[in-house]
Amino acid sequence: MLIEEILLNKTKSLVTIRPDQQVNDAVAVLSDNNIGALPVCEDGNRLVGIISERDIVRLISERGAEVLSAPIAEVMTSEVFTCTPADDVDDVMGLMKSKRVRHFPVVDNGLLSDMISSRDAMFAMLDESLEHRRHLAVAYELVR
Repeated sequence: MLIEEILLNKTKSLVTIRPDQQVNDAVAVLSDNNIGALPVCEDGNRLVGIISERDIVRLISERGAEVLSAPIAEVMTSEVFTCTPADDVDDVMGLMKSKRVRHFPVVDNGLLSDMISSRDAMFAMLDESLEHRRHLAVAYELVR
């Protein structure tokens, strides 16, 4: 299964944040949209970083509540692991596991187009597995 197949079933639209916004802005956007990570973009869709709920909690623990007024550019993760719509879900899940991240921005022709979470991938793989099971059950009944 390819990432593009998962994107066909996504219902949430892409939400981003600018690097000049503050961490407290990210907290509000994450909460308002019930999401776990935000791609940080300049010029609308040029990916420059990512910030997640876990990043913010860690920052507050290390630096205190004053980090909430820091600019995103100062605290974001700049080395972002990405995938493309043509990537295989199994490969992306393997990278998520090895890199210990739960969100991958989807980049198409060098520009951010969407986000994929480990939950998105897991549900898609489960759906695919159930569909295979249904096909096997039908095949079994035909040869029985």
